[in-house]
Amino acid sequence: MKMSPEFTGQTVITTFEMTPGTAYDLMEALRDAYDDFISKQPGFIAAGLHMNDAQTRIANYSQWRDRRISGDAAHA
Repeated sequence: MKMSPEFTGQTVITTFEMTPGTAYDLMEALRDAYDDFISKQPGFIAAGLHMNDAQTRIANYSQWRDRRISGDAAHA
């Protein structure tokens, strides 16, 4: 995923706070959601998932062609 000032779509950033014991379960569930559903939605461009070293936070970044489409996918 590339971020640049020229990008005219929508970037959505979501963060999750959890305990180290649940971080990998959530990461797996998010990967499955992207593989099975989210990445197949109209207007989806790319996504990235990042976990901090302490395994207490996950950041989720996704890019969409435009704001309306990203909102539609969130409510699908």
